[in-house]
This record gives sequence, structure tokens and C-alpha cells, in this order.
Amino acid sequence: AVHLHGLPIGSVVTDGTHTHTIDATDQKDGLDILGWARGSIEVRIPAGVNHNAIITVEATTQNPDGTHAHSASSAPVILDPAHAGDVIVS
Repeated sequence: AVHLHGLPIGSVVTDGTHTHTIDATDQKDGLDILGWARGSIEVRIPAGVNHNAIITVEATTQNPDGTHAHSASSAPVILDPAHAGDVIVS
């Protein structure tokens, strides 16, 4: 599974083939982008959203022995340059 987390509700995510509008469930569970052309993903943030955010991509795989491997990577998205220092990725 590959999930995208941290996008504001109402954001439209597309890879040119798939399109999805972020809702409350996506904010809680993340948007499943497995099978999407991840190198082509674009996000349109709704009008009026001007707060900074941290976007996270999480991937989980099941190994042959049944155990799971998990990896995540986060990056800041600066929508309000006056508060760019408020967004910290750890």
C-alpha cells in the first residue's frame, strides 16, 4: 500500500489518469495512490487555504514471511511564506 497524508480537505489530486478530491476519510487514513503514476501526481489546493502543511508518503509491503515493512517520507509545503519557519519535518 502507498498512502499520501497531510493534504487539506478539498484538495484535488491527479496523475492524469486517476483523480480524487481529498475528504475527511483521506485526512484520517490517507489517500491510497498504489497504481498511480507517482512521478506525475499534481495537487490543486482549494482556494482560501493558506496554511503550511507537512505532506507524508507512506509505503507498506508484506514480506514473504508475513511480516510487514514500512517506510515514510515527509516534506513541508509552504503556502504562507511569512510562516515558513513554522513547518518542521522530523
